[in-house]
Amino acid sequence: MSRGETQGALAAATLFNSQYKDWLEERQVRVIVQYADFRDPNFSGVPTIMELADTEEAKAVFKFLVSLSTIGRAYVAPPGVPVDRQAILRKGFDARVSDPAFRADAEKRAADLLPMPGEELGA
Repeated sequence: MSRGETQGALAAATLFNSQYKDWLEERQVRVIVQYADFRDPNFSGVPTIMELADTEEAKAVFKFLVSLSTIGRAYVAPPGVPVDRQAILRKGFDARVSDPAFRADAEKRAADLLPMPGEELGA
C-alpha cells in the first residue's frame, strides 16, 4: 500500500495503533469495516462485519470466521482443573491486566490491551 501498488488491504488494528499510526493521522487510509464481532474502542465509529451481515446464515459464518480474532491469545489450563483454582487463575489474570504499571507499559509499546474475562471467553 505504501508504494501505491494496491488500493485496499486487510490489516490488524494493532498496526494502526503502532507501526502505521501516521497513516490514520494523515488520512492516508480509511478503515471501512472491522473484521471482528465487537468494535475496537480505537475505531468506535467503524462497523463490524457482523453488523453488516444481512442474514442469520451470514452472521453465523462471520461469527465463526472472526472467532480467532475475538479470542485472541487465550491462556488455558488442562481439563479438570477445580473450579476454585480456575477462580484463582482468573483473578490473577484480571489483576495483571488491570495493573496501572502493566497498562502503562502496554500503552508505551502501543500494544492492544482488550482483555476478555475468563467467564466470557469460556462462554
